[in-house]
Amino acid sequence: TALITALGVSTFIQNLSRALPFIGPIPKPFPTLLESQPFEVLGITVTTVQIFMIVLATILLLILSYIVGKTKIGRAMRAVALDRDTGLRTIACCLDFLGGVSQGEITLGGKQCQAAGWTVAMTQEGEELRAVGEDVPFAVTGQRTRYQVTLEGVDVTGWENLASFTAVLGSETYTGCRWKELSPGENRGVFVSYRRETAEDGSGQEG
Repeated sequence: TALITALGVSTFIQNLSRALPFIGPIPKPFPTLLESQPFEVLGITVTTVQIFMIVLATILLLILSYIVGKTKIGRAMRAVALDRDTGLRTIACCLDFLGGVSQGEITLGGKQCQAAGWTVAMTQEGEELRAVGEDVPFAVTGQRTRYQVTLEGVDVTGWENLASFTAVLGSETYTGCRWKELSPGENRGVFVSYRRETAEDGSGQEG
């Protein structure tokens, strides 16, 4: 059904474009972006257009391979493909992480400083309950949300002394924060929290 619908929509769009007065039914050639020059390589005749297509396809395949294998959204897609029920739990994390990078003044442990940017990743943690002989869990107990915040462009020297602290990033406040990673040479820090409050409505989200 989906394939037939796609073919029908494609045919409709093609015929609709022919009915438009500024397009018309007469085919129009696409402008040549790269002049085709034939030459031989190891006895095989190829053109510059063919070489360009091979190089472009290789670059796009490498980019796709990197996205699927190295990025959060790629790992989420592979997780959903392997196990839909478990993999779907990572989608919220990836969408939140890819929602944009904030920047401005932050407060860590009562001390104000400037950050070039920060991103927030959310994951769901809990103990999965499975029936005997089944791989898919039927329930999750003790479920809580874990917030991992990555700070960029901020001086983190001496921050290892903050064992447990409160972080204020824009309109969001994270309590009970603990450092996961500190890189003074890269001006980068990563902390984890299980409670986030939003100043706009005073609501709190606790894992």
